[in-house]
Amino acid sequence: MSDFFDKLSAVARRTVDTVSTDVSIVAHEQRLREHYQAIGKLYCQYVSSGMVPEGHEFDEKLAAAATELERISQLKAHKEVVD
Repeated sequence: MSDFFDKLSAVARRTVDTVSTDVSIVAHEQRLREHYQAIGKLYCQYVSSGMVPEGHEFDEKLAAAATELERISQLKAHKEVVD
C-alpha cells in the first residue's frame, strides 16, 4: 500500500512541477510580448522623427526581450526533462 502512495505522491509532484513551469512560461511569454510592443513603439517614435533607433533606452528593451527569451528557453528545457 505504501508503494501506491509513494507513486501517487511522485505523480502529484511531477504534475505540480509541470503546471508551475507552464504558468511561468506563459508569464514570461506575456512579458516578452510587452517588451516587443515597447520596442515597436520606440522604433516608430524614432522613425517618425527621422532618427535612427539607437541609444540606451532601445538597448535596454532589446536586452529585456533577450532575457525573457532565454528564460522561456530554460523553462521549456526543464519541462522536457520533467516530462
